[in-house]
Amino acid sequence: MEKLKSVEQIIDFAIKKEQASHDFYIDLSKKAHSEEMKQTSLEFAEQELVHRKKLEAIKAGEIKLDEEEIGDLGIADTIAEVWVYSEMKYRELLVLAMKRELQAFKLYCALAKMTKNEEMKKTFLLLAQEEENHRLKVELEYDLATF
Repeated sequence: MEKLKSVEQIIDFAIKKEQASHDFYIDLSKKAHSEEMKQTSLEFAEQELVHRKKLEAIKAGEIKLDEEEIGDLGIADTIAEVWVYSEMKYRELLVLAMKRELQAFKLYCALAKMTKNEEMKKTFLLLAQEEENHRLKVELEYDLATF
């Protein structure tokens, strides 16, 4: 996998991950076993679009980033691609969702650590917190879901 060596490459990577998460939650909403989880999944999908738009604003220069020497953070190497297949059981989808949210949380924490721009740091930490909240909600659903 290509190494991410600039802030722009990392932002592009995060934008793609947010879009993939949006698509995942739309799919999960279609397979949800309860109306509550369907609505939660649709809310998560919408929030992932909001995250993508924040990242696109950063990329567009609406929020100024200091270009820093990134080095190899290994972010892309630690985030495994996850695949949904049509026969996945609901609980398997929930496990997948938990893993995706944990990966997103780690990504935003890494981005927050690498920037010296305080506004950017706050933005990345906010995104990390939102991803962690998603994970916790999915964990609760997992605990309540029947096999």
